[in-house]
Amino acid sequence: MIHAKKRYILIYSEVWYFEDKELIKTMKARIIDLYGAIGLQSINLKIMMTKSNYLIVRCNHDRVDDLLFIISSMKFKNSALLPLKVSGTIKKLKNIISDLSKTIFF
Repeated sequence: MIHAKKRYILIYSEVWYFEDKELIKTMKARIIDLYGAIGLQSINLKIMMTKSNYLIVRCNHDRVDDLLFIISSMKFKNSALLPLKVSGTIKKLKNIISDLSKTIFF
C-alpha cells in the first residue's frame, strides 16, 4: 500500500485564540463550496497545532495549491488568514514559529 505524502502549511492570523472546531467547520464549508464533497475528501484537511496567532494544517501534497487558495481567500472572525510557509515536516514549521516569536519586539 502506498502512503500518501502530506504537506503542512503555517498560517498567521490576527485572531489570538483559534477555536479548532469552528475554524475547521468554516474551512470545510469553503472547500465544499468550491470543490464539492469529493474535493474535501481528496484535500484531507486536518488542524495539527495552534499556538497564539499561528496555526499549522495538514493536507495531501497534490492539493496544496487548492488549500492555499482557500486559506488566502477566506476570513475567520473578520481577520484574514495568511499562509506563510509550506513544509513537508511539522518540525520545520515549529522552528519558524519560534524564530518569528523571538524577532517580534513590543
